[in-house]
Amino acid sequence: MAAMIAVVVALAAPAGFFWLSYRAEAKEAVVAARLHAAFVTQVASTSDDWRRDVPILIESNLTPSELPEVRYIRDASGMEIAHSGRPLSAPTISGSAVVAGREGPVGTVIVTRSMKPVVLSTLLVAALGAAFGMAIYGTLRVLPLRALRRTLEALHQEEINAREETEERLRIVFENSIEGIITLRKNG
Repeated sequence: MAAMIAVVVALAAPAGFFWLSYRAEAKEAVVAARLHAAFVTQVASTSDDWRRDVPILIESNLTPSELPEVRYIRDASGMEIAHSGRPLSAPTISGSAVVAGREGPVGTVIVTRSMKPVVLSTLLVAALGAAFGMAIYGTLRVLPLRALRRTLEALHQEEINAREETEERLRIVFENSIEGIITLRKNG
């Protein structure tokens, strides 16, 4: 039982952390793609040749922050028009948004983020969870044994006290008896 509780505690923390971080990164990638797509849509709807003007946009103020991410702009056929940064190694997560032009959807903005920082943070949380799980396991294994030892010691002391009290009463009876005392056994 102690091992099962410790394993649940050790696994729940990193699993929950990863799940929450993954969802947050997925939402942030989609939001970043939508924001970037809004800027690209402005260029695409006003430009005669948006494919020529958009690469300048990705190089300017829309370059990603310190986060390990790559932004791609693709036309409606899927051909890459521009990208920022180097391709990322797995694990990654992506979010995309449609770029609209005068004639409707003309392309897509894709924001791809590396999940390595999340995985590394999850490993750190897993290490802390494992330490916490071991502490819980040790506590659940040691404390009941201590309580059992204390209970046994208390019972042993109570037995000694009861024996001494009985012996004292019998000694008083023997010292104060005027007549003889007969002791009998079951077998005669």
